[in-house]
Amino acid sequence: MSEPSPPRPASDPDDPSPEDPISPKGPAFVAFLTALASLAPLSVDMFLPSLPTLAREFGTPEAHMQLSVTLFVVAFAPSQLIFGPLSDRFGRKPALVGGLVLYALGGVACLMASSVETFIAARILQGLSAGSGPAISRAMVRDVYQGARAAQVFAHVTTAIALAPMLAPVVGGFLQGAFGWRSVFWVLIALGCLLLPLVAFGIAETNRHTDPEALRVRRWVDNHKRLLGDRVFMGSALLFSLSFSGQFIFISNSPFVLIDLLDVSPRVFGFCFAAVASALAVGAFTGGRLVPRMGLRRTMMVGVGLGCGAGLVLAALIWGGHQSIAGVIVPMFFFAMGFSIARPPAMAAALSPYPHMAGLASAFLGFMQMSLGGLAAVVFGALYDGTPRPMAAGVAASGLLALLVFLALSPRGESHGVD
Repeated sequence: MSEPSPPRPASDPDDPSPEDPISPKGPAFVAFLTALASLAPLSVDMFLPSLPTLAREFGTPEAHMQLSVTLFVVAFAPSQLIFGPLSDRFGRKPALVGGLVLYALGGVACLMASSVETFIAARILQGLSAGSGPAISRAMVRDVYQGARAAQVFAHVTTAIALAPMLAPVVGGFLQGAFGWRSVFWVLIALGCLLLPLVAFGIAETNRHTDPEALRVRRWVDNHKRLLGDRVFMGSALLFSLSFSGQFIFISNSPFVLIDLLDVSPRVFGFCFAAVASALAVGAFTGGRLVPRMGLRRTMMVGVGLGCGAGLVLAALIWGGHQSIAGVIVPMFFFAMGFSIARPPAMAAALSPYPHMAGLASAFLGFMQMSLGGLAAVVFGALYDGTPRPMAAGVAASGLLALLVFLALSPRGESHGVD
């Protein structure tokens, strides 16, 4: 394996110049990272209330219009594998500027679309460019913070991101009702354009280890082999992805289980969904408080144990014939809360050893999350048999596998800054 090139001299991100007024160690920087990471979920969830209107305007079935959501996500997952290495090669700022420019152009193309095909193509462009936000924001956390402090920052960012699926449809519904569907894209474009000058002029370059060969095929393959051969990275990445798989299974099956089987009204379903989503914020906040006291591994242990236990309780209730709203929502709340406690320290443990390829490591983490979660949702969606049993089995299996991965591959020792 070829060795990484020596670090390129660069300004210390801990000491921003007057041209870079946002301190990398201050709350404004964390808010900036949160906005970057929130770009993709906002782009999906704020748009959802406008789907029926767009289907009527373009004269297409709603199922066809759903492709504008599905293909956005399909484009988003692998795009992280592009922007991560780009940020390792050229720096975080140039890669982010390129991603945000493409994102704004994709929004403009959505506004100008005259057919559903053109609109879907524009949404694919948005999905491809939105991958820059989460992939590079995670790498920037790795650039600036270490160990427990990195996990705390990841927890802060995750807390805010967890609120996006709850608040974005409300905002999108208001914009749709008051100003029409185009107003949603004007807001998303404005967000991208607001972040552009902050990236260009408001922050210092955090990547002090740019690798001129990061985009070469041999280095790219060698770096992937290194990640795949690292038990700590793969353990943390699998735990991260499996926990999301359980949530994806719940998201894809919950409308059928709650509305069709348990006779929940659409309005009450929204409250049920929000209750589970709120657990993500509660868990991330709790994890951020636990890490300084317990360390990364013990905090992960608490979260994984709580999440796995909740998944098993859900399966026991459903398969035992106790099918009720509380029997679904309460275990799912603690499942989401538990793994939301575990994910920030898992991210910190996964990214800590890789300053020279933090972009690629972050991108690989995001790609695994979306790919494994999406595959699990498709598989258990296909297994739906008119009962909540497949959903419960999928959630429990995800939690149990995450626990087994944690026990087998969880980080032990100070070499990865874990204990």
